[in-house]
Amino acid sequence: MAILHAQDEDGLYENGFVATAQSVTPAKLHGDGHWVEPGTITLAMLAPDALVQAGAGPVGPQGPAGPTGPQGIQGIPGPQGLPGADGAAGSDGAPGAQGPQGVPGPTGQTGPAGSQGVQGPAGPTGPAGADGAAGATGATGPQGIQGPQGVKGDTGNTGATGTQGPQGIQGIQGIQGVAGTNWTPVHTVLANDTLTLALATNTSVRLTVTANRTLTTTVPAAGNTRVVLILTSGSSSFTITFGSGFKPTATLATGTTTNRVFAVSFLSDGTNLYETARTVAMVA
Repeated sequence: MAILHAQDEDGLYENGFVATAQSVTPAKLHGDGHWVEPGTITLAMLAPDALVQAGAGPVGPQGPAGPTGPQGIQGIPGPQGLPGADGAAGSDGAPGAQGPQGVPGPTGQTGPAGSQGVQGPAGPTGPAGADGAAGATGATGPQGIQGPQGVKGDTGNTGATGTQGPQGIQGIQGIQGVAGTNWTPVHTVLANDTLTLALATNTSVRLTVTANRTLTTTVPAAGNTRVVLILTSGSSSFTITFGSGFKPTATLATGTTTNRVFAVSFLSDGTNLYETARTVAMVA
């Protein structure tokens, strides 16, 4: 269907409907006396009540795309933008290498000597120096003639007793003498953990300990020797302390190996038994 628009007498289009007429047959469009002549009108305006409907022909194929139009004129350049902020200053470059030393100039001539100045006043006298060291003692003169003996003076008071000096080092134990004909050594195996050894009568004892123990003893007459055998049992180490009646060098640790024996020897001074030797652990 083609929609035709009529142009009024003033040359204005009274409506916004637009159509393209390639060929129009003379016809009376409306009773107001307007005619459409062939080939004289391609665009026309017509009021809505003046539209004449005709039979619609088939839609034609789309025409080819028109050529690209020429490039438009370049627009006026915009105003220049504000200058940007200054960038951060770069770091200083490394100092250049030092140049070679210049050739030394020639030595100038020596100037004339100046005249001697006036002598200044004498300074104050310094303090006296320290006394020199005493001279060497002269040779002893000849002995004079002995004078007469004087009257004997009174005897002076007795001086205070001086402090006792330190005890001397103990001498080496002498070789044990031959046993007397009536002497019989006494060796006693004590019950485990016995604390009193009675060495005034026993010449040697054997003791097994199962815990930390402190041993005491009676003391034989001066000059007698005694031996204490300590036997270990189990894998725990126990500390043996020699208490009243003994003067040991130290306590004894039995160690953690079972069935070992220590032999500790003592010498009596009549008051205490002094340790003279002890062995390391030996197989019992």
